[in-house]
Order: sequence, then C-alpha cells, then structure tokens
Amino acid sequence: MEVIKAPVEIKNKVNQFYRAAGYSGSWGENEQAYCLSDSDNIVGAVKVESLEGVLILRGMYIASDKQSNGYGSLLLSQIEPVLNKAKSYCLPFDHLEDFYGKAGFVRISETELPAFLQKRLGKYVDQGHSVMAMMREAS
Repeated sequence: MEVIKAPVEIKNKVNQFYRAAGYSGSWGENEQAYCLSDSDNIVGAVKVESLEGVLILRGMYIASDKQSNGYGSLLLSQIEPVLNKAKSYCLPFDHLEDFYGKAGFVRISETELPAFLQKRLGKYVDQGHSVMAMMREAS
C-alpha cells in the first residue's frame, strides 16, 4: 500500500471512489486529496481543506473490504506532516473519537470551533449524523 498526494489529474477517480464509498462530498477547490492505493486501485482517501487559516480533515474513507486492517491509521499517519502545518479540525462520527485521538485530535465543544465549522457541524447534526468536534494543534 502506498499513500500519495493525489494529483488533480486523478480528481475524477478520487470522486468515483468517494461515491462508491457512500460519501456525498467531492474534491473541492480548497482541498488536497491523499490516497491510499493498492497497485492501480484507490482503497482509501482523505482530504485536507485549507480555509480561514486552519486545516480541516474531511472525507476520510477506506474501502469497506479493507477496513479494520490498519489502513485508516496508515493513511492518517502519512498525512501527519501536512496536519503539523496549522491547527486542524475534523468533524467525525462520534464512534471514531479514539481513532482520531491516536493522531492527536482531541474532542472540543462546538463553541471552540471557528464560526464556519460551527455552521457545518450544525448542518451535519440537522441531517441526523452523530458527529463531534475535534481539534489538533500544529506541531
């Protein structure tokens, strides 16, 4: 398995992976995607959004047949140098607190989020998602 900073040329392939994984988002303008690949296949992806001076970890997905094999931890550990550049936030599902905690994220209250992320979190909650706010300091 190899983690790569995805070039824009494979944007469609990354978005296809996300759709197959059940993620409704796509690779946006302010984001850089990182992929975990097995030969020519994407088996995992995560995006890092840069917005208002902070980084936001988004769209962390591992193919269902590859989950629980440490690939998510591998992907997250490989992008740690990117996350070290600025304060980072993520809005993961509640049951993933320990997973993101291993990468240095800590649970915070909604009021500690930047205003634009408070709105995003509220939208996710309104959609019925059980999510939380997490933050990681730059190193």
